[in-house]
Amino acid sequence: MLTAGSGLHAQIAGQLFVAGVHGQATFQRADNDQPQSLTPKQSTLAERTHISTDGASQTTLVFSNNTALHLGERTHVEILEFSQQVFPAVRNDLDAEPSASQLAIKAHRGALAFVTGALQPESRVTIHTPHADIMVHGRKCAVEVSDLETRVFLIEGRVDASGRGSNSPAQTLRPGQQAIVRHAADRASITVAIQPIMDEQQAELDAHVSHASLARRRVLFDFTETGSLRAMEMSPPEASAVVR
Repeated sequence: MLTAGSGLHAQIAGQLFVAGVHGQATFQRADNDQPQSLTPKQSTLAERTHISTDGASQTTLVFSNNTALHLGERTHVEILEFSQQVFPAVRNDLDAEPSASQLAIKAHRGALAFVTGALQPESRVTIHTPHADIMVHGRKCAVEVSDLETRVFLIEGRVDASGRGSNSPAQTLRPGQQAIVRHAADRASITVAIQPIMDEQQAELDAHVSHASLARRRVLFDFTETGSLRAMEMSPPEASAVVR
């Protein structure tokens, strides 16, 4: 089994930790036909996992690369890929990503907020929807997916958004902007329109992002003596010392 000292460039399967669940949420591994209830403080391998919320539920997940994902009501995401390099047992910067990672999330429907620290230069973090491909460079963004369109909101940091499978260059969002990605009238192409985030949208976006930010502040991953990843919840004084 890999240990933190067996080579810091070795790749390991990433994990997720369920920081909170309100209502009924489920997860389902790709190799398992039966959905299972998501429970607080649950840890599991993240890759090839479907996570869904119903009409009165929300959940917040923290990944072992020090990123967090909040899912709103009626949301379905799939973790397509999640691997990362082994990271040192002792870290000086708890806000930064502990090691380079590859994380790909597919948002099938609903609303999600995604929060990161400072990502490693070699990392690749992407969110895909039926309409859009989104490259996340950090730090705080949100995505809403409906049948007709995808909206990408940037609160802080940088994201690049392009039409799904498009050859057109991606458009870079600035904080306070949203990208509206939808099929053109002829259905043969996808359009990306950039505009400011509206005042009436901001409160709900802030609430979703806050859930993810608070969870990321509370949860840290390290290695057990046998080399397995484990999640630890910090007490409030410890958590407040980590600036996110």
